[in-house]
Amino acid sequence: MNLIDHHRIIQIAGRSGPKPLPEGAWFRSGREALVALLRSWKRPVPEGRIVLLPAFCPEGLYAPFRSEGWDIVFYDLTVEGNPDFSHLQRLALRTQPQVAVLIHLFGVRRDIVTFRKVLGDSVFIIEDFAQTWPAEHLAHNPLGGDARLFSLPKLAGLPDGGGLELVAGGRPTVEKPGSAWGYTGLRFGALIAATLARKTGVKFFRWLSIALNGRAYRILRSGPGTARRMSGISRFLLRRLDQKRLIDRHLKQAEIYRTGIKNQTVTAMDNGGDWPMIGFPVLVDNRPHFLEWLAVKGVVPLVFSAAWSFIPEGEDHLFPGATALSGRHVLLPVCVKLTDDDIWEVVRAVNDYPG
Repeated sequence: MNLIDHHRIIQIAGRSGPKPLPEGAWFRSGREALVALLRSWKRPVPEGRIVLLPAFCPEGLYAPFRSEGWDIVFYDLTVEGNPDFSHLQRLALRTQPQVAVLIHLFGVRRDIVTFRKVLGDSVFIIEDFAQTWPAEHLAHNPLGGDARLFSLPKLAGLPDGGGLELVAGGRPTVEKPGSAWGYTGLRFGALIAATLARKTGVKFFRWLSIALNGRAYRILRSGPGTARRMSGISRFLLRRLDQKRLIDRHLKQAEIYRTGIKNQTVTAMDNGGDWPMIGFPVLVDNRPHFLEWLAVKGVVPLVFSAAWSFIPEGEDHLFPGATALSGRHVLLPVCVKLTDDDIWEVVRAVNDYPG
């Protein structure tokens, strides 16, 4: 039996598609794109260079700023994943940051206009679009950020690929010409295994995919922070990817969840958006119990927790919204490989959940 999960598989349309970010620069990963951006600012980082990060953020955002010598200040989020603008404003007045990052968390559109107004024009704003897909729906907002980060493997079956777009133009330097095959090879092997798991239903291939991805992630985390170019195999697969189908399937599946979920103990937090999302985000009061219930039904959702919390020990009470979000969110499977019947099966499992 095939589990209903978020694992991406290789899908080749047989024809070339448009580049999703024609004016941007492509790196092996989003974290390496960010490293390249930080290093492109020629002057050395002075003592006290400050960045504002959300208190619920991935290691791929946190680590580059830390390794490049920035002082990191966290701002709180609401439990729905939006910036707590009152907290953000107080921090901005107190710390006078040079950079701030807004994550369009879960691929849900966040309020970049208010974010910009609160911080002012002197702050360099980075928008993290890693959990959606770069396409026409992200037409430039003149009141938006100064830089955009993307991560193609979050939604598509690619071994690597992190995009960076600068609104003012220009491209940071790629420090090495190609992707290290230790990482990319493991990721490509994981994609092959996930594809075989979907085609055959054999559990071994699924666990092999998980193991290879885990090993690849450890390599990425332990690297020296070199900004490598997106691999040739990823560029090939991207040219053969049916991007329209990917976007349409993600939007259709989100709409099924949006209209189908009736369980009052499960709260959707997608804001009725029109962006393709990494998963359909919901809030539950007892996440371990909810995950156990879904597992019995053959559903494997996604959660961001272990590598997403960098709040110093004992300071969780200073970030109540982000702390609640970290412990209560669940991303129901959204993936181009899944059928409408798969999604309706998840909906039935959610609606049957006793709470």
